[in-house]
Amino acid sequence: MMTAPNFRVRCRHQHLAAWDDVAEVSLYCPRGALTVERLEYGPFDPRPDLPVLSTQGPGHYRLRVFASGRDRDFDKVVDDSAERFHVVAWPAPAAPALIVKATSRCGYGFRLSAATSPPSPQQPFPETQEATSHQAMLDRALRGE
Repeated sequence: MMTAPNFRVRCRHQHLAAWDDVAEVSLYCPRGALTVERLEYGPFDPRPDLPVLSTQGPGHYRLRVFASGRDRDFDKVVDDSAERFHVVAWPAPAAPALIVKATSRCGYGFRLSAATSPPSPQQPFPETQEATSHQAMLDRALRGE
């Protein structure tokens, strides 16, 4: 299940208790048509009935993605997944990626593989003190310090 409301300003509500993982990323939407799509469509599958997330047209956006239920059927093929996602977007300048909450085993495996892989080339973002401190804390926790 996926929900995706759109906002014109920063997402302020912090309903974190119901979610296993929550992360924020920035992205640039050059055409102003940011939508959630499926990876594959069968011949009779309907497209997801979700709104366009880029409410202000082309530009920079911040996405907060909430995820839950990813551990139940991790690495299995199932007809009815327990996974739930909620995606929130709002116009915002580019900023570093931020892990807000990280408790699932599935997400831990992805974070661990990213920590041991070489970083992909990206445009550098100006670091904020809060984001730098938060990321350092998460890195220490990931290493078990």
